[in-house]
Amino acid sequence: SGMDQEGGFGSYDPIEKMPDAVASGAVAASTVATAFSRLMRVRMKLGMFDPPARVPWYGPDYVPDRQCETDAALAVARKAAADGIALFKNANGSLPLAKD
Repeated sequence: SGMDQEGGFGSYDPIEKMPDAVASGAVAASTVATAFSRLMRVRMKLGMFDPPARVPWYGPDYVPDRQCETDAALAVARKAAADGIALFKNANGSLPLAKD
């Protein structure tokens, strides 16, 4: 799992370092191309490249945060975050894992 789009959050290091990561072989160019294709496909489905008049849900009052940050959506996000937490038993002192 992962993210196809860096969220911004004040730092663009992942985006700025991507050319070097691809050049060094740390990230395959095909991985970047796949992520880009998925992003563009979703944006096309959302109508982001269409004139606003052709997008039924888009209007002068449309604010993405208001559409996404509903109580129901936040509840689902909180549950997913809580369900995704994993606790590990440190049997035989095996944690933390060695970096190599």
